[in-house]
Amino acid sequence: MISGFDYHAATSYERGRLGGHFLDRATKPELYKSYPGLNPVQLTRQVDYVRRDLMELVCGARNEAPSEPIVDKENLALFLLMTEALSGEVSSTMGGFYLRSAASAGALYPTEIYVAVHRATDLDAGIHHFNPLAFSLTKLRSGNFSALLSDAVKTEQYLIPTVTFFFTAMFFRSAWKYRDRAYRYHLLDTGHVEENLVFILRALGLRFDISYDFNDDQINRLLGIDGTGEAALSVVSLGGSGQSKGESVAEMNDLPDSIRYAGRIPEKETDYPFIRRIHESGKSVQNQKDERKTRVSPFKAVSERFRKIGPIPDSAGLSPYPDCVVLRRSRRNFDPALLSKKHLSMFLHALCDPEEKARFRTPSIGFVAESVEGMEEGIYILDRENSRTVLVYSGSYTKKMADVCLNQGWLASAAVHFLFLADLKEMDAVYGPRGYRYLMLAAGRLGQRIYAVSSAIGLGCCGVGAFYDREASDLLRLSEGSRLLYLVAVGFIKNKLQ
Repeated sequence: MISGFDYHAATSYERGRLGGHFLDRATKPELYKSYPGLNPVQLTRQVDYVRRDLMELVCGARNEAPSEPIVDKENLALFLLMTEALSGEVSSTMGGFYLRSAASAGALYPTEIYVAVHRATDLDAGIHHFNPLAFSLTKLRSGNFSALLSDAVKTEQYLIPTVTFFFTAMFFRSAWKYRDRAYRYHLLDTGHVEENLVFILRALGLRFDISYDFNDDQINRLLGIDGTGEAALSVVSLGGSGQSKGESVAEMNDLPDSIRYAGRIPEKETDYPFIRRIHESGKSVQNQKDERKTRVSPFKAVSERFRKIGPIPDSAGLSPYPDCVVLRRSRRNFDPALLSKKHLSMFLHALCDPEEKARFRTPSIGFVAESVEGMEEGIYILDRENSRTVLVYSGSYTKKMADVCLNQGWLASAAVHFLFLADLKEMDAVYGPRGYRYLMLAAGRLGQRIYAVSSAIGLGCCGVGAFYDREASDLLRLSEGSRLLYLVAVGFIKNKLQ
C-alpha cells in the first residue's frame, strides 16, 4: 500500500533530474475507444441548447425540478454533448486530432464516459459506452442495473436513478507521456470532464448526486473494464422517482475480453508501478472523521485580517453558458495587463460554491495576484467557507512560479495564478489513500470552472500540472505535509486566435 503523500512525493519533479523520455509513436494510444463487432446507436448533435448566465449557474440557488426527468436519446445527446464536445481540430507531429471542451494534460484525454440507462423512452436499458468522436452509444450489457448499483455506490441520492454516468481513466493514454506522474492527470482531467456534466444538469434544474465512494471491483466489472489498465473514478446519478420501473438485474456475468480490452493493446502498454499502487491502495473507502476538526491551512502562517469578497458582480457582457464551455480553449499567450477587481471577484465567487464546499473534501485554494487592479502583489488564500480572502505573503511571485513550473516563461505574464493546495498527510490520516482521489478530482472540477469563467470574460487560461514539487513547497512556504496539486493561470491574451 502507498499513501497519497508518498505517491505525490515519489512522482515529484526535481530540477536537473527529469531525464529524457522518448515518445514512441508506435505505442501511442488511440484517443477514442470503440468496440468492433458491436453496433453503436447514433446520437444527434443537433440539440436544443439551454442558455444560462454562467455566474447564476455556478453561484445561484439550485432550483431542482420536483418531477422525474424524461430521458430519451435526445436528452442524453444534450447531456453528453455538453459534457465532452469536440471544440476544434489541430495538427501535430503525431498527426491531427480534435480538441475537446474539457481541459486535458497534453491533450491526451484519458477519461472515458459510460452510461447506465435504467429508464428511457426510446433507448434500451443497459450499460452503454459513449464515443465523442462518432457521437454514439455502444451497448455493452442489457438490463436495468439500478438495484446492483444501489449496493455498489455510496450516495446521498435515495431515489432510484433514471440514468447513471461513470467516468473512468485509461491509464496508459496519459502515462505514455507522463509515466508514473500520470495518475495526477487522470484525476485532474476526469474532474474537468465531470464538471461539464454538472453544468448541464444544473442548467436544466435536474437532481443529481456525485459519488467518489463505490465498490471499485463491482463497478469496473459492470463496465467491462479490468481495473488496472482502465478503472472507474467517479459516478454521477441522475435522480428519478422513488419507484423502480421494470425488473432490475441483481447479478451479472463477466464480459468477454473483446470488450474488456477494447481500445487497448496491452502488449504495447508500459506498466508504471506507482500508478497501479496508488490506485489499488485507494480502493478501500475509509471511515471518515469530522473533517472540520482536522482542516488546517496549507501555509505555515496565515494572517487573520480577512476581507470579504463582496457581492457577485453583474455578469452583463459575459458570454453565456454553454458558449463559454463548448468553445473553451487553453490559451496562454498572456499580455501583462491589469485584471479588474470585478473579474477577479467572478473567479473567487465561482470557487466558493456553497453546496460543493459542504459536501466534498476539496483542496485549499490560494492565488498569486500580480496584475490585479487595486490589489497588493502577493500570495493570498481564499476562505471558501466565508467568501473572503487574506494576504499571506506580499511580493512579486509570478516570475518565481514560472521558474518553478519547469521554467515556462509565459506564466510570468499571467495576471493571476490559482493554486490548489492540500495537506496530504492530514488527508491520508482522515480518508486513507482514497483521499488523494477526492482532492485531485475536486481540483479538476474547480479548474474547469476557472476555464469557463475565463472563456465567458474573454481571457486566456491554462492549467499546469508540471512543476518542481519541492521548490513549489519552499517558494509558497507550505506546512510539512502540504503540497501544490495544480496551478491554473489566467490573464489577458495578446491574440485571441492563439
